[in-house]
Amino acid sequence: MSLFERVNYQGVEGIRCRRKNSVNTSFITYRIGDTIIDTAPANQWQFVKPFFQEQPIRQILLTHHHEDHSGNAARLKALSGITPMGSQGTCLIMEKGFPFH
Repeated sequence: MSLFERVNYQGVEGIRCRRKNSVNTSFITYRIGDTIIDTAPANQWQFVKPFFQEQPIRQILLTHHHEDHSGNAARLKALSGITPMGSQGTCLIMEKGFPFH
């Protein structure tokens, strides 16, 4: 089950997804203007996709490769046509792919 919270502070918008099960986890994806920062875990796509579609996107930035930050990068690229950007290390890992459970 996912719980949601909208964040809006001084021009920074976000959506927090939370799962409450044996481990309480929380993920936030941000938007500043037309820039998306991090894409949330893949299993939250149905919930974050509407957030991504609310406004035009010009760029997508990934803070790092962990799945809770980059899990929807490929889907968001397919939706927007925009290639996500990140550090050189993040880009190398994302290009190769990595396992997650």
